[in-house]
Amino acid sequence: RLLAMATQLQRAGLHIFAPQKHRATSPTPPSCPQQPQPDAGAGCALFGRQLQQAKASVQALEDEVMQLSEREECLREELAAVSQRLAERRVHLQGAKADFRRLMVLTAASEEHAEEHTRGGSSGVMTSVADYCHMVQELPQTPLVHMPSSYQTVAQVAGPEDEEPVNFNTVLCAQTVSTYPKPVGYPLCDRFSARLCTGGRAILAIADGCNWGERPKEAAARASSRFVNYVYDHIWTSSDVRELGGLLLQALAEAHNEIVLGKEDLDDVGTTTLLGVALFPTKTAAPPPSPPPPATHPPTSLISAKSVIIAPKEKSAPVRRPHEGPPPPSSSPPALPHRPHTRKYAEWACVVANVGDCKAFHYSKRAHKLTEITAGNRCGLNASDPGGRIGPFSDGGLPDMRNLRFYSELCEEGDLLICCSDGVHDNLDAVSLAVEPGALHTTFAGKTWAQAANDDLALVSRLRQTFMEERLAKIVLEEATPGAVPAARTPEGIVQQAVLYCRGTTQMSREWMEANSGKKLPSDYSAYPGKMDHTTVLVLRVTSVWDAAVGL
Repeated sequence: RLLAMATQLQRAGLHIFAPQKHRATSPTPPSCPQQPQPDAGAGCALFGRQLQQAKASVQALEDEVMQLSEREECLREELAAVSQRLAERRVHLQGAKADFRRLMVLTAASEEHAEEHTRGGSSGVMTSVADYCHMVQELPQTPLVHMPSSYQTVAQVAGPEDEEPVNFNTVLCAQTVSTYPKPVGYPLCDRFSARLCTGGRAILAIADGCNWGERPKEAAARASSRFVNYVYDHIWTSSDVRELGGLLLQALAEAHNEIVLGKEDLDDVGTTTLLGVALFPTKTAAPPPSPPPPATHPPTSLISAKSVIIAPKEKSAPVRRPHEGPPPPSSSPPALPHRPHTRKYAEWACVVANVGDCKAFHYSKRAHKLTEITAGNRCGLNASDPGGRIGPFSDGGLPDMRNLRFYSELCEEGDLLICCSDGVHDNLDAVSLAVEPGALHTTFAGKTWAQAANDDLALVSRLRQTFMEERLAKIVLEEATPGAVPAARTPEGIVQQAVLYCRGTTQMSREWMEANSGKKLPSDYSAYPGKMDHTTVLVLRVTSVWDAAVGL
């Protein structure tokens, strides 16, 4: 406005003087009366008054803006406080919902199996897990990535059907063999089961049937299958590591109940150890984007069809009861699940529930280090005592839960999880390899392992664990030139090396038994190192998406 007024005054001043110069030569015609000329002083006064009014308006506007700014700041503080209270209420609500879901699952499962066992007339059902819930409370509450209701199975692996390895692309391999001389040690009583889900989630189980024969074989098969399927069917109930541990605890109870389900005579039922593993991505990374449409034809050349079922699970599939058996076969070949996403997670939580003497190990690709997850699950020197088992073992047909333990380990992309039965890790033990305790620590120089354990059992356990980790690391890592960065073998390569190692370690014992049929092997680890047994090893490579890892 000020600029416009100044322009008008300037134009008015020029108009006053221009006609005066023109008046001398061009007089005003008589028919056009002369107009009064504006006064320049009056225009300046008007301009001054308008300028003062403009300044007053600007000051008023500045005061109003200041007041609005102060009000805005107050509203922002109030909004932040309300948002904080809302976030706290949401956390409490999520916790309450999770507790409710977990209680509903546990109650429904207990009632279901109690009713089934009542109809079947069998005893030994494990209807409550309350006595062991305090163990789960020791797990951290690390938040997990939410499991959508549309989750699917990428691959399902179960075995063994024979002594050949079972592979799924480059991410999983499992194998069970017998290191006994044939035909001793058959049928194979070890069982493994695994289920890989979309979003980088996995459920694994290894069961080592106690003793020989069809009864422990059936117990191991039932337990491993039921454990994996139960966790899969209720996987959506877990929002953090502690809740996932509670789910694994209930799955152990379900596996025990499955062993005795429909059995009238518990003396005719076998027992088994059980190692259960659940791998979930944590919330350290953003969830994956929406998936594209599913593929129609899988590249079967990349897949080993032996004991591998590749079929997506329907959305919100109902829980299948144990007595219902496996689903009916489909008339059409199963479609391979779509490639869900390519975004990588930063971290996974590996949660382990264990009863017995199977073990789990973690190899860190970034640290180039192998550590045992299930440290301390077998502390004694007696390899014939697994420390615990499920199935009808104690009075009333209840399980032996002496060494029930829960573990958690954080993993990253490219890490390896190695699960094995005692047929593997007994051949990595310093005791069965005739390595004296004095060779591992000067404190025990000249002493036997029994004497060393009496002196300091905790130190003995650490020495044996470290020795086992170093031995297994040699199997996991490829041979490299000095100074080179160590690199891990593929899951298939690790399984092959582990089986070759166990067979080579027990070669002398096997040859002696073949030459002395019916006789007992001498208890001399120096002459006959290692331990013959049913031998199972399962290796999983941690990756964001199982199918995307191989370009499916």
